[in-house]
Amino acid sequence: MEITLSGKRPSDVDSSPKIPRINEGIPSDDYYANNVCQLLRFVVDRYSDLLNKDELRFSSSVLDLSADAQRLYARILSRRGPIFLLAQFVYREVKDVASAFEELARNKLIKSNSEFPSELLCQKLTLSQLRDIFELEVFKGSKSALVSKIQDTHAEENILERIRLRLPWFELDQTDRIATFSLLFFGDRYQDLSTFVVHDLGILRLEQYTLDSKNRQFKSRQEIDCYLDWWALSERMNEEEPLETEQLIESIQTLKSSNTNRTLERQRSKLLNRIGRELERRGELLQSLQAYRCSSLHPARERQMRVCHRLGQFNDVEKLRTTILANPWTIEEKLFAEKFKSKSRIDVKYNTNEQVLIDPSTDSIENFACSEFEARGWAAWHLENHLPSALFGLAYWDWVYAPVQEAFVNPFQIGPRDLYAPEFFAVRRELCVDPMMDSMPLAQRLEQTFEQKFGISNPLVYWKIFDESVLETVVRCMGEESIRKLLQLMQPDLRQMRSGFPDLFVVKPDDTFEFVEVKGPTDQVRPNQHIWLQSLASEELPVSVLKFKLVA
Repeated sequence: MEITLSGKRPSDVDSSPKIPRINEGIPSDDYYANNVCQLLRFVVDRYSDLLNKDELRFSSSVLDLSADAQRLYARILSRRGPIFLLAQFVYREVKDVASAFEELARNKLIKSNSEFPSELLCQKLTLSQLRDIFELEVFKGSKSALVSKIQDTHAEENILERIRLRLPWFELDQTDRIATFSLLFFGDRYQDLSTFVVHDLGILRLEQYTLDSKNRQFKSRQEIDCYLDWWALSERMNEEEPLETEQLIESIQTLKSSNTNRTLERQRSKLLNRIGRELERRGELLQSLQAYRCSSLHPARERQMRVCHRLGQFNDVEKLRTTILANPWTIEEKLFAEKFKSKSRIDVKYNTNEQVLIDPSTDSIENFACSEFEARGWAAWHLENHLPSALFGLAYWDWVYAPVQEAFVNPFQIGPRDLYAPEFFAVRRELCVDPMMDSMPLAQRLEQTFEQKFGISNPLVYWKIFDESVLETVVRCMGEESIRKLLQLMQPDLRQMRSGFPDLFVVKPDDTFEFVEVKGPTDQVRPNQHIWLQSLASEELPVSVLKFKLVA
């Protein structure tokens, strides 16, 4: 099944739930419920052969709920748990809340008054509620002090019973099912149903892209379970109680083999880097090296160089340095390898100009700098990273939305999942024509794409700032050669180069331009800014730092 998308599937125009325009007033009664149903139906349609019986039964139970129960369940999913007070769930679209709760419990979607530590349960209540329930109206201390007093004077069972009688609670059931469906829809565990609301799907214009069921993000149940297991390991590493060293070392063995699934490979390597860093902190240097050597993501090789240096393995340090310089994974890694040998800073190639700050109380040092330039008769725009990102997004628009495996996994993506992955260019070279090699001038391509795509959401192009007048000025003043140099600087490491670009784009009366990084009296150039400043200067693109200082 191949589906071409522009915000909706053509085949579903009449039958799929309608997403309201949030900015047109109050969402429809079914807005949140429709989002949940849309997610479930999409995953079942796309992954039914990989879902187990319990997961299929879960989706059916939700889809078969009454309107009130679906609406209430969707609202619960949008709230932060793990426990909830029933009294907090009063919504105008849920007509019969009590019946809806009963239906959710009957379908094992929630657990009422489940076992929960009384201390954590008390934290869900207000100070006033606690005083009332435990008849301590005269208590004048803080909430934490009141909770301590309650625990000192009441048994655990008594605390839970008192709260249950006045403010019953519940928690979600089958959360592992919800997690699996969210993963298969969004492609990761970092997004959830709030993504629907945050992106305001009803008013977004989405680019057309292809979802091909033959090229699913996960090809087998094993891959799904693998992702979920690794996510659980990552979550355990975030907990206050750290994993034992032996557990971390065992995890390396689980993660040591590379994976052909790009999503899993990134997840695997990120975990290995975290494990390696933790072992390094604990002084387990040889074990940390083992973790880093299995990883395929920066900063694994940089950390290997540092650890080998600490261990006195200088031959290994030099081998790694040579390998990195021959094929760097990121610009940051390349710069590290260049300066690690000499232990000295790379020569600064950009100029720093100083100017007295007349008004130290100014809210924005960048806006103040713009006004200073304008007083000279120059023009200045505070664009920062929006400038190079927009130029790249317009020039490589077709690359961003190319039909690449695992790039688009659901109908509501603004951009591909691998946009900032190291292999972004490599996996598209056979599908797309590089605008740097095309016969069409870059300036013409930028203007043509702007005209054709204006208003369509793209993670690289912020239309509200990078409007037509800005594009016209940038193209006119920078010209073909300078734009080409700028885009070439971004290609090796799009993730690194999406931040740190100089604050201002300044144009002089003769239409010459300059990129200017503005620094206040106490500000210093950060590493990611230094990378951009150094790179621009190395390509002989006009760039400088404007450092404001206070009057002595």
